[in-house]
Amino acid sequence: MEKIMEKGTSVHVGSYKVYAHSDNKIYEDAEHTNQVTAADALKAFTESRLQIALSTDLLMASKITADGATVYAGGVAYTTKTS
Repeated sequence: MEKIMEKGTSVHVGSYKVYAHSDNKIYEDAEHTNQVTAADALKAFTESRLQIALSTDLLMASKITADGATVYAGGVAYTTKTS
């Protein structure tokens, strides 16, 4: 079994919470003004710290693709792509 070690850059970070929107994109804030970058989504996912707030639910990402960072949670695909 591979051991996943804590990284120095994330010692005090418990998780990264992002906000899903009806446009199937994820945002850094609840007001849906700052879209999450692909790099940030991928980093949070690989550290198993990506949480997605959707209405009153809090979801854990189950899959992510590196191409534009499409995050799958709760049976829905959310993307970081701007186009």
